[in-house]
Amino acid sequence: MDYTISPELALIIEESVGMSSDEIRRKDFSEIDSSIEKRIGHPLKFGHEPGHRGRGNMLIQMGRTISPEEIERRMEKYFG
Repeated sequence: MDYTISPELALIIEESVGMSSDEIRRKDFSEIDSSIEKRIGHPLKFGHEPGHRGRGNMLIQMGRTISPEEIERRMEKYFG
């Protein structure tokens, strides 16, 4: 599948990452990481830091998900 982004978003990405979106598409993940690390002057950090926790899926936590059966029921109701 091919995705396109707006010129404005491409510019924002290029300014924050230091590479054009075309460069990012062509490079391997490790090359992208190395380029960003060189730009910021220190290794990237992945994982959890003390005091920071991922929220997970907010829809599940809020009870706003529906079952496949409910989806089928609604599709039948609205689309016959």
